[in-house]
Parts: sequence; C-alpha cells; structure tokens
Amino acid sequence: MVERRVSKLFLLLPALAAGLLLSLLFLFDVVFPVEVSVLLLLLVTTWGLVWFRTGHISLLLRLSIVIYVLPFNKTLEYLWGGTPVLYPTPLATMLSTDRPLVSQMLMLALVGLLGLLVGFGLVIFFRRDAHFATEPDFSQPLPTLDHVSFWVALLAAVAFSWMSAQPETILTTPYMQGPDSFATTLNFNSAYTVSYALLFLLFIDAEREHTNLWRRQWKLLAILGATIFITVFLQFLRGDREVISLLVGLMALYITSPAVRRPMYQSMTQPPQSNTMVSRSKREWRRVARLIAPIVVIAIVASILGSVRRTLSQSDAPLDVVDALVENLEYGTWNAISLTNLGIAMKYRYDDIDYLYGQTFVEYAMSLPPGFITSALGIERPLEGNRGPAWWFVGIGSGGIHIALVPFRNFGIFGVFVIVMIYGWCIAQCELASYRAAVWQRMLYAAMVSTLPLWFWYGDMYIIRVLMVAALAVLAYHLALRLGEQVLPGRFPSPVR
Repeated sequence: MVERRVSKLFLLLPALAAGLLLSLLFLFDVVFPVEVSVLLLLLVTTWGLVWFRTGHISLLLRLSIVIYVLPFNKTLEYLWGGTPVLYPTPLATMLSTDRPLVSQMLMLALVGLLGLLVGFGLVIFFRRDAHFATEPDFSQPLPTLDHVSFWVALLAAVAFSWMSAQPETILTTPYMQGPDSFATTLNFNSAYTVSYALLFLLFIDAEREHTNLWRRQWKLLAILGATIFITVFLQFLRGDREVISLLVGLMALYITSPAVRRPMYQSMTQPPQSNTMVSRSKREWRRVARLIAPIVVIAIVASILGSVRRTLSQSDAPLDVVDALVENLEYGTWNAISLTNLGIAMKYRYDDIDYLYGQTFVEYAMSLPPGFITSALGIERPLEGNRGPAWWFVGIGSGGIHIALVPFRNFGIFGVFVIVMIYGWCIAQCELASYRAAVWQRMLYAAMVSTLPLWFWYGDMYIIRVLMVAALAVLAYHLALRLGEQVLPGRFPSPVR
C-alpha cells in the first residue's frame, strides 16, 4: 500500500513543481526557444496519456488530454526546422513567423496542461484501490422505464433534435442561408442538448435491464434507430455536426457499461472478485476494437462535411472528396482554435491585455437562465449574441475559445494553473463515479465526455448547460420510475437507485 502511494506521489509532485516553475518563468517573461516549447508539450502530453489513469481504460482522462493539445498539432513542424502556418489567414501567417510569440503561446498551454494533470494526480493519489475491486451488483432487477415511458422519452428526444434542425437540407439550400430552425426562433438553442441527454438516459436505462435480455435488446435497437435518424437526416443532411457529441457519449457509455450478470450465471465457476478489474479492462478494450470502423467512418464524414456543405447545393461547383478530406485534416476546427491562443499571447506580449478579475465567471452565473425564458421576460443575458469570450479575438480567430484562456484573461498565468487543475480534478472524479453505475453517475459521465470538445474549444457555458440539462433529465427519470411504481406496485423488488 505504501509503495503504491509513493508511486502515485511521483506522478503528482513533478507535475505540480513543473507547473509552478513554468508559471513563474512565464510571469517574468522567460521564453524558451520554440523548438524546446514544442518538445516539452509533446513530452508532457505523452507522459499524461501513458501514466495518468484512474483505472481501466481511463477514456475521459485521455480524451481530455488529446482534446486540450490538439489545437497545437501544427507546431510539431517546428521540430524539423519548418515555420508552419498555424492557420491560412493573413494575420495568422504573419504571427506564425514570430517564434518568441509562438513559444509564449505554447508555454501558456503547457502550464494549463500541467494543471490538468495535477488535477488528475490529486484524484489518483487519494483514490482508494478498493474502488475498482468489484463490479456493480446487478444480480437483482433494477427499476427501469416501462414501455410507454420509454417510447414517450424516445419520441421527445427525436422531437427536440427536429426543433434544432435547419428546415432545409444542403442538397437544396447553401448551409446557414436558409430559414432559422424552430428552436432558434424560440431562442431555445439548447434543444439538441435536451435531445442528447434523453438518449443518454435511455441508454443507461437499457443497460440496467440485466434480468430481461429481450427488453434490453429492443430498447438498445430503438435507441440505435433514433440515433441513426438524427445523425443522417437531422444533422449531416443539414450540414451540422453537433451530433458528434451524441455519438461520442453513447460510445463512451457502451465501452464502460457494466457486464451483464444475471443470477443464473452466479456459480462456483464465476471468476473471483480479484480478477474483476482485469476482466473489465479487457472487456473495455474489446469494445473499443469493435468501434474502430464506425469511428473512422464518422470521423471521415464529419471531416469532409465542412467542405461538402459549401459545394453540394451548387450544381456548377465541383466536389472532390479527397481534397476536402486533406484540407480539413490539415486545417481542422482545432487549428482555428489555436488562433485564440495566439491572439491572447500577442495581447500579453505587447502589453495590450486587460485582466477581468473574475468578471467572466460572474457573467456565467448571470447567463444560466434558458434563453426562451429570458426572452419572454425581456431580459438580455450577458453572454448572448455577439458578447462573451468567443468574441474576444475578432479579427484574429474565427470563433471559439481555448479552455485555458478564460482563466488567463481573468487571473493571469497562475489562474490558468489553478482553475484548469480544478477542471482536471472534476474530470477525474467524474471518471471514477461512472463505475458506480448509479443513474446520475453514468449520466454525469456521458454528459462530460460528450461535451469535452465544445467545452475545451468553445467555452465553459457548454459544459454548464449540459450539466444543468443532465440534472433535470435524471430528476425526471426518477420521478417517472416512482410514478411507474405507483401504477404497477411491486414491479421491482429493489428500491430506486
């Protein structure tokens, strides 16, 4: 036990010391050569992916690291003597040649990454290894939705996605040039978030059907059918890609779903509890392998969709899928996000930055009420329209905001380290909670993993909105279960969990 604690400490302390040291160097304008900064970011990323695990596959932690550093992938070209263009705009092309500026951008990113790893390390250090000793006990029937409640929730999920869909497809109307969606006219831009939360909840409900294989299968097939319909007809044909968050969340739930354990299988031949962690890890990697082909197909379609939607509705425009794929792989959405990092590094380096001292976080709280409610009351939220962190870099960026920049603009470099560390702690705690298999814990996990790209690249309000919707969905789920128990008393021998 002592040896394990010491090994965990050797993860936490170097990340903590390095983060504090780099913060001090940044504060005193000590800038490494750009090649050194790129190499350090690469080494810390690799270290985090290999060693920082809360157990098993650690999907959420590893995705967090990848999504955090992906906007800086073009900087790898500095290592072999090149001067890469971080994004093909005139200003970005010019700033890419300013190596000290790029290095300062990378040092800021590196401090945030180390803060993220320290947050992970704190959870890993204080984690009890017994947490993973056993699978959740699903040997007895658990409360689940009846047929009527399930289908009502599924139809509601499709309806909310329909509300968010553009009325016209990219086959007939250029992207974003048609009429607004029904949800936009209501100022209910989170309608698709409600849809995806309901689908996550229904998947969790289906995986709790451990004593009725037939009910489990038809529920999963119904969820699959609704997901395909939303993905193809309400998203991709409209030129939208928000559905990627739904697909990622469902895949994560599938990968980490507890094994089916019915009473008939509990016998002397069952593996001992000490081997449960190993068997679970193998099961998760097998499920990842099954998803490789669908992930590749979805990634290709999502990657070329940005180019396709610009040309498909124009009969005289040629469509070269290969060129579109290459273009989007070279300069994807994540590369555009790096411009925000470059912009704030430029403001800091040339003394043009004004710190907000927590104002943005106050505006988050003031923007919590849903838009359709504030519109009805005649209230304008602080983070609405063309206001907010995503609009800090007009003229430099093309939208979005990297997760490290709001803490930096509010509290400076130490704010980046501390606040991103808190984010890392929350993410690791969420990963741990997902293995407890209670409805709210699984829902929290799905919400978190599905929103990572939006959160890390477009701002904190995305994760705040998703968590609010997820909490309301879980509350509605438990109310539905209790109402079902009153209508059909004694249907489930175990209490609602």
